[in-house]
Amino acid sequence: MRIIALVIILCSLANCINAAGDLRKPKRSFTIDNHFKVWYEINTKAGTFTAVIECYHPRVWFGLGLGTRMLGADITVLQIRGNTVDVSDRRGPNHAMPQTDVSLGGKNDVTRLGYEVTDSKTTVKIRRRLNTGDTTAGDKVIKAGPTDFIWAYGSGPDLAYHGRNQRGIVRKTLVAN
Repeated sequence: MRIIALVIILCSLANCINAAGDLRKPKRSFTIDNHFKVWYEINTKAGTFTAVIECYHPRVWFGLGLGTRMLGADITVLQIRGNTVDVSDRRGPNHAMPQTDVSLGGKNDVTRLGYEVTDSKTTVKIRRRLNTGDTTAGDKVIKAGPTDFIWAYGSGPDLAYHGRNQRGIVRKTLVAN
């Protein structure tokens, strides 16, 4: 009961819409301009990639993908749905709306572990296998070393065109634990 009261108090102080689950941050991190901060862990023993992604544009959809362009990118999209955050595993078919892996005959390989939505940012913790084996949907293998990411965010909670200035590409060097 004390924990529930503490969560309610903390959320009211932070102007939370809602918060749930595990938001503990891994040790390693990188930033993407003034838009995102990503804490991550590559656990080679467990075969998993865990990330906490903070988007500094409140109450909008956002995505982070593996690749250098939309075409063929392995994209995780996060959308605010009422009092929760939905996570979907997608593939960029071209410069259009990324299709869900499920619609391509694959599976949703990204699991949401926790989330928090406030007036200043949205934070989501996700996990997926380093190698999902989802070749039907074109999932990419995550490994340590230089990694190309595409990123984007919208102007509202529903996935839609991001505009010219709300997208980009960045290369970061990931380190395994």
